[in-house]
Amino acid sequence: MTTFTESDHPRATTGEFTTKAQSAPETSLTAGDPRAAAKARIEELQAELAELAAHDPDLVAGAAFALLNTVTNVDAPAATVSQTTDPDYPDYPDEPYDTLLDPYTGEPTTLVALDMAVREIPQAEGDLDVANQSLSFHYSDVDSDFDGYAYRSSATGRFVSMPAGWIEGGY
Repeated sequence: MTTFTESDHPRATTGEFTTKAQSAPETSLTAGDPRAAAKARIEELQAELAELAAHDPDLVAGAAFALLNTVTNVDAPAATVSQTTDPDYPDYPDEPYDTLLDPYTGEPTTLVALDMAVREIPQAEGDLDVANQSLSFHYSDVDSDFDGYAYRSSATGRFVSMPAGWIEGGY
């Protein structure tokens, strides 16, 4: 049991209890937007990583590769394939075409591949230009066959996966 402290329980001059001044609540009884909270936390982490990069760039580069691996392995809902007709050409209902559908809305979409080249490119031998403070690298010596690491729906901007069983084909 706690001790009664009279100053914690204000009374009017009549001896009756009076309204006690209270501060605004510090939390809410309703759930906040978890995406907004996550975005704020990501911004905090970016600031921490920027500060850390000044002292230990190798650690930050390792964290970047770990994060890229996490994003690459996200189990996002898959787009689906459907046949549809073009509403701009109602006279041709017998000419359907294949389209992708956004898994969140069911609306037609295209996918946008997010791509980041994580490759080791050797410095070109003899191409150290001290006068212009530049280095040359042999990009043509590296296999440029790589896929996107994640995909977004152009309809919603949200992460999606390729349709089940599909792979990325290159040009």
